[in-house]
Amino acid sequence: MKKDLLINYIENGASLDKDLQPITKNNGFMCSLLGYEKTYKPEQTEEIEKTIIEYQKILKYNQFIGIWKNDDLVYIDISKHYTNKQDAIKNGIKNKQLAIYDLKNNCDIYLTKKVYIIYKYNKITQDIRYLQEFTSVKDLEKATNKDYKTLATNYMIKNIDSPIKELLQDKYIIVTENAYICDLIGD
Repeated sequence: MKKDLLINYIENGASLDKDLQPITKNNGFMCSLLGYEKTYKPEQTEEIEKTIIEYQKILKYNQFIGIWKNDDLVYIDISKHYTNKQDAIKNGIKNKQLAIYDLKNNCDIYLTKKVYIIYKYNKITQDIRYLQEFTSVKDLEKATNKDYKTLATNYMIKNIDSPIKELLQDKYIIVTENAYICDLIGD
């Protein structure tokens, strides 16, 4: 693998197929397999490349090599692609993962912690777009400059069965359940 390509994958993240080509999937969900996550410091390029080559040899159908950087560590894993969110969640829990990755919305879906997710809904286009998530009420209040009680009264949908189509154009939706309430988007 070319050094500059490897550095790009380390810095920007990638999901690679069996031919070590970046995947072009823009929908569905990625779920890591238990026992295949390794971490390195970014400068450990030789070790990172060895792991990628090792994983390339054992990939099965619909599996990919994931590479991403977080908190000054590079993570490499083998992930499986799912088109069905519930299957991805079920396998994420089975594989003891903290999160799965939503390719369409470019966000993590946490499986074990409570999060506060802000979506923007446009009634005219019926587009719901992920904006940001927070792990505490304090962070949510700081980012929105509103207290939680005001947010809960004016901007919150507490149930995925809420009548989304009745919302005003460009309404902000704050969901306070585990992130698989991402079902609001209709996946």
